[in-house]
Amino acid sequence: MVDRDKIILMTKLAVKDKTHMKEDRVILSHYRNDYVFVNNFKTRTLVFFVTAGMWGGYLLWRIEHGLNLPTDSAQLLSEYIFPGAVFVGIWLVIYTLISTYIFRKRYKLAQSRGEEYNELSEELRELHMKKKGDINEEGSFADEAIIFKIL
Repeated sequence: MVDRDKIILMTKLAVKDKTHMKEDRVILSHYRNDYVFVNNFKTRTLVFFVTAGMWGGYLLWRIEHGLNLPTDSAQLLSEYIFPGAVFVGIWLVIYTLISTYIFRKRYKLAQSRGEEYNELSEELRELHMKKKGDINEEGSFADEAIIFKIL
């Protein structure tokens, strides 16, 4: 005979497996700090190249509209390199903070969904074992009860 409780639990597990668990297993295969670090590194790399490209485009625009080229290294540092480093650095800090918040939240959400999935699968396993008669009413295995009675 088909057990209604088992079907409900298996359906819940299948829905969770279809919706989020594939991605969550990939996320949870890493430690939280490693997951956040790797994704922050990707974010920083992308932000660096985008902001450096924006700064380079701005400098080309300024040169095209009459900016004099630097004649010595002090002028090169003060007019081009230092402002560019500040521009890139500010955006890197902003996006690192945002990225850290997002990926920590994503990991925490995946962890909570993984715990729910494990609880449902444990509940299904216990229900299955109870229906088979391998677990007695107190929740211990029948083999353990027999061993304790013998001792």
